Amino acid sequence: MTALRCATSRLDEAAHTLARGSLRERTRTPGRRRARGIDRGGDGERGAGVRSIPEGAASDPRSSRRSFARAFERSFVRSIDCSSRARASSSRRRMPPRRPKTTRRPAGASSRGRAPATEPSWAHSQAIELLNDAKLATDASAKTSALKALTELVLRKDPNGLLAEFLTPLLELQVDPTPAARKYVASLCEEVVVSHPDHIVPCVGAVRALLKDETPVVVKTAAKSGQVIFREALIQAATLGEGPAVPKHVTETWAAARAIKDDVRALVLSDRANDGVRMQAVKFLEKVVLLFHGVDWGASIVAHDHATLSMDELQTEADDLIGVLLECLKPDACAKQSGTVTLVMIGAAANVTTKLPMYAAFVLPALLELAASYAGQTEVRPISHWSPYDRVRVVNAVP
Repeated sequence: MTALRCATSRLDEAAHTLARGSLRERTRTPGRRRARGIDRGGDGERGAGVRSIPEGAASDPRSSRRSFARAFERSFVRSIDCSSRARASSSRRRMPPRRPKTTRRPAGASSRGRAPATEPSWAHSQAIELLNDAKLATDASAKTSALKALTELVLRKDPNGLLAEFLTPLLELQVDPTPAARKYVASLCEEVVVSHPDHIVPCVGAVRALLKDETPVVVKTAAKSGQVIFREALIQAATLGEGPAVPKHVTETWAAARAIKDDVRALVLSDRANDGVRMQAVKFLEKVVLLFHGVDWGASIVAHDHATLSMDELQTEADDLIGVLLECLKPDACAKQSGTVTLVMIGAAANVTTKLPMYAAFVLPALLELAASYAGQTEVRPISHWSPYDRVRVVNAVP
């Protein structure tokens, strides 16, 4: 319709132009024609050198029809060209915007934290592929390789965009039938807490569950990771739990960390625990005793009216843990355990005494009694009682 209207308008213009030209030619006088130098007859000077037009050519109907046809052709071509340009520009304006592609989250991926990227990225697609490979792999080495590659991608290359999404499905592998995968999850918790302490909450729960695993190597790795996680939970409780309003996640994290400490304490006293597990548990208790006395962290920020922590209560718990350690160093207990476990316990007690001399009054009698039992002696040389703590509760020594 637009082309037809445009052609019609141009046709009308051409017709009017031709009509006006014909009218001027008919009404123009011979004198004026000669004055303009277009005299059709004669050999006058004014007409010399000027192209003569045959008389009657302007009024020739065939010439008018040819002029009209050429004008109509030009008008129609211009109208078609104008219509095509208008149609192309309107189609470009009406084209709907292209919607960005979305990427599906892997099965079990968390929706918390940052939302998944609307545009597919290489890192996100690679992370999904590695997670699926880790879940579907039946070989332990292939599963561990996929988990290592996924950790490198999620934890180091793009932690801000991928860690919040892929941490939960990674920790769900704690129930994987492959012990190597469960062991890797236990070590992963330590890496996550060290580099990103704000993700400590799911890691505490995973480590506590792995401490009850049936495979000794998994339990040992969980106890090692728990040592780092416990320190971070203590620092968060000291800095974020001073009150008066304590965040709920801080209270829950500290309660879970204390539960980890109790589980590790039970492993030290267990006769059925693996030797490697017990040695790692002893190192855990050694670290906790030092932390409860303010060693290796800023315990000075804990005020007397702190809403979450009390240094007096923590030091009392440290005394109890020292008692557990010295209980395992009694001659009867050492006779039932391997010599490597005994050596680790002796080293832990000596390290605590070096950094906290207040426990020397408890540790030295226990070590002397142990040495006398190995040398065939039955008597223990008494030492002076200078410690303010209840020595009888810790070790049965002569006052």
